[in-house]
This record gives sequence, C-alpha cells and structure tokens, in this order.
Amino acid sequence: MPAVEIVNNALKIELSGAEKFAALSGSLSFPMSHVHTVAIDEEVVDHLGLRAPGVHLPGVFAAGTYFHDGDRQFVFWHEGDIAVTITLTDEKYDRVILGVPGSKADAEALVARISQG
Repeated sequence: MPAVEIVNNALKIELSGAEKFAALSGSLSFPMSHVHTVAIDEEVVDHLGLRAPGVHLPGVFAAGTYFHDGDRQFVFWHEGDIAVTITLTDEKYDRVILGVPGSKADAEALVARISQG
C-alpha cells in the first residue's frame, strides 16, 4: 500500500518504485481543502471502469488511472484489501481508491486520520 500522510495541510500519497511502475504514475499530493469525503467502500473495486493507463488483474490487483461514469480515479488495490475512497474537488482525479491491507479497523483508522487532517 502506498504511504499516506498529511504534511503542511496536504494529503500525500507516496508510491514506492514498484508501485509507481504498476500504476504508471508518480506519487500524489492534494491540498486538504480539496478532500471532500473519505469512506470505506467495499464494493467500489467491482466497478472500476475503463483502465487507462495502469494494470488490472481482475479480482487480484488494480493500479493506475480508471474512468468510471465520467469520473477519473486513481486506484491502488490488492485482493483482500479494504477499499478506502477519497473524493476530491478541483483536482486531476475525482477520487482516489486505496486498498488497505489488514482489518476493517485499519481502514477505519486511515479514514479517521485523513478526515481529521
């Protein structure tokens, strides 16, 4: 999972070298004022949409840019992860979908950390 932190009132999503390669993207940064909502969405990975560019092994792994219902989203998710959706305003992406490994409590902790950021 990419590292997620809040620095200088910005949400930073840092991808490792292998993650950048899989997602065909660099690390991401968004002002916290552009973060609209953060929530767990366990069904979002069932309907990612059109991949362009990125990697998708159905039911196993998804990384990169996806277009769904006119929205552009950045996705990084592995099978077994709990999906956290970050909805953005006035950004290149309409939403970011990150898979959180571990328990639902781990995903809830990430949601709370970003929401309080």
